[in-house]
Amino acid sequence: MFAANPLLDDQQFEMVVYYKDRIKKTKHRDNGPAVTAYKTDGSPLAEHWYYNNQLHRQDGPAFILYFFDINAIRQEEWYFHGRLHRIGAPAVTIYNYDGSILCQQWYEAGKLHRADGPAWIENHPEKNSHKEMWYRRGRLHREDGPAVTVLIGGQTVNRSYYLDGVQKMTSNL
Repeated sequence: MFAANPLLDDQQFEMVVYYKDRIKKTKHRDNGPAVTAYKTDGSPLAEHWYYNNQLHRQDGPAFILYFFDINAIRQEEWYFHGRLHRIGAPAVTIYNYDGSILCQQWYEAGKLHRADGPAWIENHPEKNSHKEMWYRRGRLHREDGPAVTVLIGGQTVNRSYYLDGVQKMTSNL
């Protein structure tokens, strides 16, 4: 295992990269992130967990991004052998400064998918808007209601109906 430590030109952060071998530049580390970007104060800015050059981690997110000015998580992504993947919980979560959730995305084997609810949920508190999208195996799909719903100020402004990725109807309210 070899570590490289190139200091970047803008001097805003420093990266440490672990390689399985230096010639092929295969990013790999068994017991920690293979790529970590550090802020000037030494705290992490981003962590990337690699296994044989693929984002991969079984017991947590393989990609973690922190806010630059506070030590809190901004985004986390779960990967399994290079593909976004997590069963029973979102594979991607994006947080606001206050810790509230701005966006959640459910993936299985690299495709947006959730059997029991929307696979994509977005919240925009500053606009007082909310969006939900239902996916099955990477395609917009919902049999018992709209696959896409947009709310602004608590009022539904758009509903779109899809089956297996084919749009059946849209209603702008």
